[in-house]
Amino acid sequence: MSMRRGLRLSAPRSLSGSAGRAIRRERHDLMETLERRIVLSASVAPVELDAIFNTSAYTAAELDEIAGTGPFIESAIARLSWGDTEVESLVGSFIATFDDHLGEGVHDVVSEIGGFLGLDPKNVETIGRGRWAEFDVAGDLDVEAAREAIAAIDGLIGLEPNVLYEGQAVPDDPDFGELWHLDNSGQFIDFGLEFTGFGTPGSDISAVEAWDITIGSPNVIIAVIDSGVDWDHPDLVDNIWINPGEIADNGIDDDGNGFIDDVRGWDFGLNDNNPDDDSFGGGHGSGVAGLIGATGDNKLGVTGVARNISILPLKASSFSGRTYEQSGLLGSYDYITMMRQRGVNIVAANASYGRTLPDESFLTVSDLVASRIGIEALTISGDSFVASAGNGDFLGNGIDL
Repeated sequence: MSMRRGLRLSAPRSLSGSAGRAIRRERHDLMETLERRIVLSASVAPVELDAIFNTSAYTAAELDEIAGTGPFIESAIARLSWGDTEVESLVGSFIATFDDHLGEGVHDVVSEIGGFLGLDPKNVETIGRGRWAEFDVAGDLDVEAAREAIAAIDGLIGLEPNVLYEGQAVPDDPDFGELWHLDNSGQFIDFGLEFTGFGTPGSDISAVEAWDITIGSPNVIIAVIDSGVDWDHPDLVDNIWINPGEIADNGIDDDGNGFIDDVRGWDFGLNDNNPDDDSFGGGHGSGVAGLIGATGDNKLGVTGVARNISILPLKASSFSGRTYEQSGLLGSYDYITMMRQRGVNIVAANASYGRTLPDESFLTVSDLVASRIGIEALTISGDSFVASAGNGDFLGNGIDL
């Protein structure tokens, strides 16, 4: 079973495809002002459709089309013990981590893993440049068997479930006067049940003062690893990074980086060149991009903290705009690392997500190494990795820092 195949929302869209443009135009009616969104925590398995999508916005027929097969979503996510922790992951989907980039050679090693474990790996996919591979198995694979395989197979340093992550809360609003985190003058803010009242003057990030020094530069690139970015949104389109080494839609890998027509980043969920934000009822990545770098002084919507920088969209989701497979995240990490090594000035990667089963020691669990290795390689390349602190309730309860 492959989640990407089972819940494919649409065929890969060309960046200039008419169908893709029609979908994006319809979404502008919902997202024009990059309004504030609260992203709910993921549920434990079995996951109801309502926990992933805003089902009230779709007809029964549309929901059937989204899900592919109705019961599939409910059976696709499992909670299991893995070493010293618990994880939520795609049923039967695993990540192998190697000690080097193997390219397509990962297929031979995954076949060796299957032979050692007495399993038949299916849907083997290379992640990034081959430091990882994703594959599905129908039989049982537990942490003890994984440890035995790691000890026995040369070059295999990790074998773990394809862990799920979730997007976290995005506090942005359509009008600058309500963006108190940028400039808090004590203005009255009405967030309904969440908060209504006057702010505290000066309780902000001093953005206005910072803008007297700089508003950013298009040569400074921030990667947004998320549900994708609505790259032709009027408040974002001018600040979306364009790959100078690619010629759009010519079907050729012009810059030789292994990605054909990666003009505006990449979709590592569906493995195509359109990292558009097609999240149902979400738009989490577009909201994050707006916080970071929505265009300023254009008489539209909001302004970002750095309103003149470039946003690199990297989509890590294949089946829900708010839930990301580890495989999509790993591909994003490796893309950033590779592009930095090729001289692209990606100064930071934004990671506004957390594991669906929070555990403060997650990145130190010895049996879960894939994400740690990906993030370490990214930071060694000189990039900053900026992660969210996590979601509490609307008063901030539930998160200890």
